[in-house]
Amino acid sequence: MSIAELQVTAHENNDLLVWTIYDHPRDCPDMFVVRPHSSKEGKPMNVWIEYPTLKEAREALFASGLYTEWIARPTDDPVIVESWI
Repeated sequence: MSIAELQVTAHENNDLLVWTIYDHPRDCPDMFVVRPHSSKEGKPMNVWIEYPTLKEAREALFASGLYTEWIARPTDDPVIVESWI
């Protein structure tokens, strides 16, 4: 399922997805991973999309109408690059 499709489904279910880009996480050490987090459920969804570069991950999120505002949080896992809404 694409980012846009997941966004539409979330909207239909009165949910807001927050998308997080991960830099080569342990479960996918060769890629950047984009994973949606459901604000309605209060947890990450069991779906992710893999990209070979950070630029491609960002372009896919931007092309889906999302944007980012970087807010550094000291408690974030070091593999978290940024989040998009």
